[in-house]
Amino acid sequence: MNDCLFSQFKKQAQNNNLPYLGNVVLFCEVREGLSRTFVIETDGTKTHDLSVDSGDLVFRKGTGDVITKIIPPNTKAYYKESTTNSKFRVSEKYHVTKINGTRLGVDLNTIGGMSLLTTLFAEKSTLSSGDISNLKKLTGLTILTIGGDSSYPNTQINGDIQDLGTLTNLTSLTLRCITNITGDISVLNELESLTYLELLGCSKLSGSIQDLGNLTSVTEIVINGTVINGDGLELVKSLCSNGKTTGVLTVKMAELLL
Repeated sequence: MNDCLFSQFKKQAQNNNLPYLGNVVLFCEVREGLSRTFVIETDGTKTHDLSVDSGDLVFRKGTGDVITKIIPPNTKAYYKESTTNSKFRVSEKYHVTKINGTRLGVDLNTIGGMSLLTTLFAEKSTLSSGDISNLKKLTGLTILTIGGDSSYPNTQINGDIQDLGTLTNLTSLTLRCITNITGDISVLNELESLTYLELLGCSKLSGSIQDLGNLTSVTEIVINGTVINGDGLELVKSLCSNGKTTGVLTVKMAELLL
């Protein structure tokens, strides 16, 4: 008979900060008014619990009654009513397809495995947090917008932009006022489906704009508040030599426009 080891624990520990499996953590930020709209869309196969961990968040279906569940497939829009910053969770995260909101933050450390997610639009939030390496396997993303704004920069997102090089289906990428994201933008040259690129107030991003010469689908590039250098005209020449023969390209490396 093999030896067996038995352990018995007589006490129980509780920690509400531990992650919930299958949940993505989001934040509603209150500034300059009490109400903001955010939209969460799903694939319509599951019922998703909305659980408020902190704050006084209230969910509504459109402008109708207060609700406590996402009931797919028809329930998509929720209005928040809150007087303080709030943290909440959405269950069955693997069936969420879109997260879209202004001053809606996301905990990137809880976003792994969301392979159906096509849109992550969480702009102008100081509450978004975590390492951007958690995004690198979300290869279905077509729209990615995260960060703060010029008055309220985000200091809680970190990591190397190198990890975004796997998101080859992106058509729109915006990183705005994220003070702790680092790396060379040359990796973005792999994102050949990009039509819009905005890198504003990310002071630790570096490299040359000329390294984006493979982005032949791009129509607008906005860069400021970084240590990225280069000549927009030289980028245009490079794009043309790589096959961009149609469309309009706007390159802005001027004042911060927020």
